[in-house]
Amino acid sequence: LLGEKDFSGDVFLNRPLQYSFMLASNLPLSISDKLSLLAMNCILGRLEFVHNKLIELQEKRKLIICTMCDLEMSNVSSLFTVGGAEGTTGAYVNSHGVIHQILTFRSVNERFLRYHGGAHTQDSWFPGYAWTITYCRRCHSHLGWKFTKVHDDPVEIDRPAVFWGLAGSSVTTQDDNNDDD
Repeated sequence: LLGEKDFSGDVFLNRPLQYSFMLASNLPLSISDKLSLLAMNCILGRLEFVHNKLIELQEKRKLIICTMCDLEMSNVSSLFTVGGAEGTTGAYVNSHGVIHQILTFRSVNERFLRYHGGAHTQDSWFPGYAWTITYCRRCHSHLGWKFTKVHDDPVEIDRPAVFWGLAGSSVTTQDDNNDDD
C-alpha cells in the first residue's frame, strides 16, 4: 500500500493520508474499531482515532484473543517488529497464493496453542526462520505460525530465537477485566 520500507524519520512528513493508513494497519484493533476506521473519510479524524487508540493501549492492558472462542492468546504489549519487516503487521502470500495479514508477537500463551507438523524453512516469510502451523487448543481454529530461528547466530534484539505470527482474521483485542485499576 505504501511502497515505503522506512517508517521512521521524515518519510511521512508530507503524506498524512499514507501515514494514517500505515498507523491504522499496524494496530491490533477490534472489528468494531476497524469498521469505524473504514467509515472515516477524514484524515485528521483517522489520525485522532489512532492517537486515542494508542493512548488507550498504553493505559489499559489489552488482550489478544481467538476470534472464534475468546481464548487468551497474548497481549498487545507482546507485539513487535521483526528485523527486516515493515511493522508489527504485514501481508504475506503463501505458495498457494493466499494472502495472510499477520501480527508478530514476542510471546504467546503456549498452553493455549497446539502445533501441526514439523518446522519448515521452505517458503518462510522470514529468512533464517522455520515455520510451524499453530492452532487454538480450544476451538482448533488456525491462528497462524510459530517461527523458530534456524541459525546459531547470536540472538539479536529484533530477530529473536522464537516468535509467533498470528493471522489478523483469527485474533482480536479485548480489555483485560482483571486489571487492578
